[in-house]
Amino acid sequence: MQKPLDRGLNAAILHIAGRLFPTGYDVAADAPNTYRKLRDHLDSGKRLVVYNGGSEGTIYADAEVNYAMRAWHDWAHYMHHNDFSIDGETATCAVQCCQLRELYGDCQTTARWCEILRAEIVGQRLYYAKFGEYVQDQRKFVETWLSDPAAALS
Repeated sequence: MQKPLDRGLNAAILHIAGRLFPTGYDVAADAPNTYRKLRDHLDSGKRLVVYNGGSEGTIYADAEVNYAMRAWHDWAHYMHHNDFSIDGETATCAVQCCQLRELYGDCQTTARWCEILRAEIVGQRLYYAKFGEYVQDQRKFVETWLSDPAAALS
């Protein structure tokens, strides 16, 4: 079994998702996959649903943490009216980093977590814009991005 890239980040993600969704969220294959669908779904009062696929090879090494990250991320998109464009993903990532700093302090640990999130969120969105497909090995992508962002996008 693979280890998470950063156990502390995993714990922070689970903590934040637990605070945001004290009664949980759903995980399914038919989760909203566009910003409009996310807005419509949540505006109608329905419970948040996150996508259940693509949880292998992640930096979290645990599908439940990946789902929690997706829930937190979708909440940030929704609450801050950020679409799924590169700009929207960048702004959503910034919201999440701000939340990490508010909860855990502005320190080297949260700075590292934010770099990891930038790779996971913004980096992968840039990859999609460039290649028209999703990153297959998310862990390898993030590890590459952390040492050389340009190499991750080549």
